[in-house]
Amino acid sequence: KLDPDSVLFVYARNPSGPPMPLAVARLPASALPATVTLTDAMSMAQGPNLSSAQQVIIGARLSAHGQALPQPGDLEGSVGPIAVDRTQPISVVIDKVVGQ
Repeated sequence: KLDPDSVLFVYARNPSGPPMPLAVARLPASALPATVTLTDAMSMAQGPNLSSAQQVIIGARLSAHGQALPQPGDLEGSVGPIAVDRTQPISVVIDKVVGQ
């Protein structure tokens, strides 16, 4: 059962680069199941963006406290590497507990 205050973060990161996401979307957990399209406009900071990578890891994390950084007890999942120019949808299964 999801806490109504939980937040879903969907992100793309470079599989061989720093852990900072290239793009991130923040949604209420109540939006699940959700379809999310990540774009360069969702970049977190100056520097590399989504279109600068050839492949990415796509991750999704449910944060019970709404924090951008993973906290023990958050739920997460990831898939990839995925080609950035892929046009077909992918599914991310949230099946791991952070800190366990």
